[in-house]
Amino acid sequence: MQIGEIAIIPKPLEQTAGEGYFVIDDNTTISVENEEQANIANRFFRQFEVVSGWKPSVSIGKEGDITFTTDSTLEAEGYTLNVTTTIIQVKAATGSGFFYAMESLKQLLPISFYASENQTNIAWGVPAVRIKDAPAFDWRGYMLDVSRHFFDK
Repeated sequence: MQIGEIAIIPKPLEQTAGEGYFVIDDNTTISVENEEQANIANRFFRQFEVVSGWKPSVSIGKEGDITFTTDSTLEAEGYTLNVTTTIIQVKAATGSGFFYAMESLKQLLPISFYASENQTNIAWGVPAVRIKDAPAFDWRGYMLDVSRHFFDK
């Protein structure tokens, strides 16, 4: 059993550790509300398939162990991620929020998730945690001061 750590970068606005962990295995099911959420979940679990050799099933409107729910009270790119021993709940107002929630979930998985080949005999444990996050600024950017960091043409 490999269990990830609660070490998300950048640090979420709110993060509360719980007891235990959720195990993602080949019996895990994902429930989404619409096609956009299904695409985000499938993109995440395609990457998961590379290291695990299997991919959980994603279905629209059914019960699941991992659920995507639209919550219009959250900010546009904000999300809540609630991991318990029995379920993972992902809530966001927009597709961007669901995408960022999956990026945080990725960081909660064991380090073996980042391998380039199939990792056999691993149970993928996600630590129990409640995360609420949103971007600090509406506009994101990066500035590289070329007057102090010289580059050729």
